[in-house]
Amino acid sequence: RAISIGPITAAFMCPLLIGYLAARYKYAVDHQIEAHYTVSIHDDLTQLLNRRGALAAIEDALAINASSYAAILIDVDDLKSINDNYGHASGDDFLRQVASAMRSSVRETDICARLGGDEFLIFASSCDLDAATEIARRILGKVYQSESAPDLARSGVSIGICVYDNTDVDFETMYRQADEALYRAKSSGKNRYVIYEALVAS
Repeated sequence: RAISIGPITAAFMCPLLIGYLAARYKYAVDHQIEAHYTVSIHDDLTQLLNRRGALAAIEDALAINASSYAAILIDVDDLKSINDNYGHASGDDFLRQVASAMRSSVRETDICARLGGDEFLIFASSCDLDAATEIARRILGKVYQSESAPDLARSGVSIGICVYDNTDVDFETMYRQADEALYRAKSSGKNRYVIYEALVAS
């Protein structure tokens, strides 16, 4: 009887061990997949979401049906001049500075992304025009007055703002209109924001 207990115990424990190892393996694989996905939707330089990550997050945000939405496009003024005059390392530092100003000017739930090159985006749910313009003012102040890059003290950003209530919200339209406002900001002197529709520079 004592001799038979060993094989019975082994037969009972073996499936448990196999199940445990299989679960650990699945957990490790799932963790790796999640880690790779996280890397794939973030910008290497600024650690903000990239275009792919932003579009996915915006799709989720629009599904919530918030009271209002704001699209805020931010473009670095004369990034090429910064790179040419101070070097690409300084240009990268300035892009990180813009990203930091964005993070510290919004709520944790707001979507911050670097769409590519010198173009950035904030997409905020339940954000009216007053809140959106306050975000823009904060960013302009923090970027322009930063002490981290005194040689770039005159460098700034231009910002285009588009705000919609929860009626027929379409991100492509919001992006296009925010981009139009951004173009007006750049053509009217840079280092400022312009609101779509009212098109009032500040």
